[in-house]
Amino acid sequence: MIRWLFVEALRTLLSLLLVSVIAFVILDNAGVHDWYGTLAPGRAFGMSADESLLRQTPRLFVRTVEDATLITQRDLALLGNSQRKDAARARLLERGAVIVPTILESLDAQSPAVQREAFEVLSRLSPSLTGGEVAPSDPARARPWWDNFRVMYEIDLRDAYARRHIQRIVASDSPNAHVQLARLGTLALPALFEALDAELDTESARRLCALASEMTGRSRLVPQGATAQQTRAVVEGWRAWWFVHRLDFTRIGSTRRSIGHVAESRYGRWLLRTIDGRAGPARASGRSVLVEARNRLPRSTAVAGLGGLVATALVVAFGGGAKMRERPTKTKLVDLAAALVPGLIAFSVGFFALCSLLADRTGPVALVRSVLSEWPSILAGIALVTAPAALFLRRAQARIVLNAVRSEAESWVEQSKTPRPAQLVRHGARVGVASLLAPAALNALVILGLSLLVEPIARVNGMGAMTLSAIVSNDGVWLQIAILSVVPVAIGTRWARTALLWALGGQRAVFAKPTRDNDTTAAKSETAAT
Repeated sequence: MIRWLFVEALRTLLSLLLVSVIAFVILDNAGVHDWYGTLAPGRAFGMSADESLLRQTPRLFVRTVEDATLITQRDLALLGNSQRKDAARARLLERGAVIVPTILESLDAQSPAVQREAFEVLSRLSPSLTGGEVAPSDPARARPWWDNFRVMYEIDLRDAYARRHIQRIVASDSPNAHVQLARLGTLALPALFEALDAELDTESARRLCALASEMTGRSRLVPQGATAQQTRAVVEGWRAWWFVHRLDFTRIGSTRRSIGHVAESRYGRWLLRTIDGRAGPARASGRSVLVEARNRLPRSTAVAGLGGLVATALVVAFGGGAKMRERPTKTKLVDLAAALVPGLIAFSVGFFALCSLLADRTGPVALVRSVLSEWPSILAGIALVTAPAALFLRRAQARIVLNAVRSEAESWVEQSKTPRPAQLVRHGARVGVASLLAPAALNALVILGLSLLVEPIARVNGMGAMTLSAIVSNDGVWLQIAILSVVPVAIGTRWARTALLWALGGQRAVFAKPTRDNDTTAAKSETAAT
């Protein structure tokens, strides 16, 4: 069992990855999409649309992952080029203190001309690093000066040192911490944006944004008396800028660089950002697609799940061959209740578990209430799904499955006449799970398709209604999520069959192919039941 679960989980994960890659490439070619949610805050920050959306970044694979180390080494080498050294020197100075460790580590491999230019650059950065002392630019005197600097300030150049002072700034307006961070300059940016990623009050956000402006030379401040919404807009602008430019100020190791060939591509960035819960916005609402999916998925589950459940109960009670339909009305109603009541209990438990998984800070009860508040449209959607689902469940293979469900339901009714709690609960659980899984075990995609079509008609604010709207508006960010949601549903057919097999106590015959012999067996079973 454990092996089977591992294999199925691995198969589902690989399927999701493969489908996500294919869908990303197709949708990205079909239009310009705000995959990362950085377009609006990036524009407010002054970045172009192409810059905010990483349009110049390779889609699936980055040949060379350029972090602060590689970028600095490249510009350092250009200092020996008489035509390009001025531009290279300007770029090095713009990146500030983050270049210092790389230059000091790479100097021995450079020519005397490059070393001379490098020491001049370092000399211009030395006052901020040391609190006012200017390093000599002559190589003969500069080398021992910088060797002594590395001995004295090696601890200060570590991330932990910057992180400690950043936390002091978050907690209060600490002049000493501000001085130390101003001295570190761009070396402290990774720690600063790590703190800016967390939930902050207005004053803490104002102090961090002021520090970021001072370190980068890009003025984007939280104004005095700013509201929470205004503060969030400024913070989101800084986060968008850091998302695009973080590698310019971050030194990564060989392992991260190897992973970065994929992780730093546009697809990789989307995947990691989505896993982190920061996918881009849905075009129709402007909210994150994950927030939209979290709010809409319970409604779609209610329509599709209850629609399939009611259809199963109806076919169990009133379907089957001619002999089964000749049963007394009372027997049919008993079968209807026997399939429907345990199924509703099983659905309620599963639905609350789903809402617990998807709920935000307000909790699962609030999410359930929000779904129940739309009961007229939910009931209309269930009614529209039930009829075609019941027709679909009348197929030959479905009859074999439903006969097994009917048999278990009748056992539950028999136990109800002479109640034994353990047996009653066992049969009730089997019937409930079986009634709930029968439609999915036969073909979950059919139920999903029905839900997709009926939600706009019934005005259900579910996944289907949003997906149809996204198709019309070419909203690739939402369509990617919608496509990925189909994968576990499609694979879930096999999962549902296995669960149904367990629920019915190992009756493997229910999954036999719909051959003529099976139809004959089903007919005999129906005759015997009457």
